[in-house]
This record gives sequence, C-alpha cells and structure tokens, in this order.
Amino acid sequence: MKFGLFIKHGGISRENIVFTTYQTSLEEAKKHFINLKRLSKEKFDKLFVVMEVKDAL
Repeated sequence: MKFGLFIKHGGISRENIVFTTYQTSLEEAKKHFINLKRLSKEKFDKLFVVMEVKDAL
C-alpha cells in the first residue's frame, strides 16, 4: 500500500505530500517516516500525519 507523509497543519491534499512510501501497514509507514525524519515519536506526532494515499488523492 502507498502511504503519504503530510504536515499536520497543511491539509491533506496531493500538493501537501512531503514524502510517499510503499509499506505493508500504516504502522510500518509511520516507523519508516519517523526514522527518515530522525525525530522522536512524540515530536513526529506533533508535526506530521501519515495516511494511506489513494489514486484519487
């Protein structure tokens, strides 16, 4: 499945995707992005949202 990293206060749209990744679950995608950004889980959760990206988005 494809997941996107979005800035929390930027809105959820194709223009606001920071990064995308293909992972097997939302949890795996979130771990991937936390490691990529090198942030603690708490700091990451304050700044970003990870969601599955559908073709329509």
